Amino acid sequence: MYKKCLICKKEFYTKPSRIKVGRGKYCSRHCCNISRLGIKPWNKGIKYSDKQKKKFELKCQFTSEEMKGRNNPKWLGDKVGYFGLHSWVTRILGHPKKCDICGTTNGLSWANKSKKYKRNLDDWIGLCYVCHRKFDNITKLSYEQAQEIKNRYKSEKVLQRVLAKKFQVDPSTISNIINNKIQYYV
Repeated sequence: MYKKCLICKKEFYTKPSRIKVGRGKYCSRHCCNISRLGIKPWNKGIKYSDKQKKKFELKCQFTSEEMKGRNNPKWLGDKVGYFGLHSWVTRILGHPKKCDICGTTNGLSWANKSKKYKRNLDDWIGLCYVCHRKFDNITKLSYEQAQEIKNRYKSEKVLQRVLAKKFQVDPSTISNIINNKIQYYV
């Protein structure tokens, strides 16, 4: 059904059901907002009793500073999930400024060094998406494990395929760690 806008007099289409419930008077939100100029909101100037004010304070107690972190009843500690832990680290440390491996400043996120995902802020490094995927999906090793691989290869002359089998990774990953191609382990 076509109607004329009450503000700009432009013809526009509206559904009959909208007209039936008292709507469909204006062609756009802009015209609707213009029509509301000078109308006082329903709750402006209302005086609240002390009882009502206390009720409002009780509703807002979970947003106060005392209810953040360990004091919150919903705090999970080390049982937090993957995304919850990453958002916690970002909230505390902020967004990383540059990748710790390649130095780029685009597409950065926090990566867990030990792969244990504990609430230890020293256990996180900032990586770009490319390095983060390499770090998580290819290596699957902690810093300590990489050091152990290097030491065993140098001192005991253990074969790379034996180390790969022991640490359950691809032999190319062992080769990259030994040859310092994965810069994080350098």
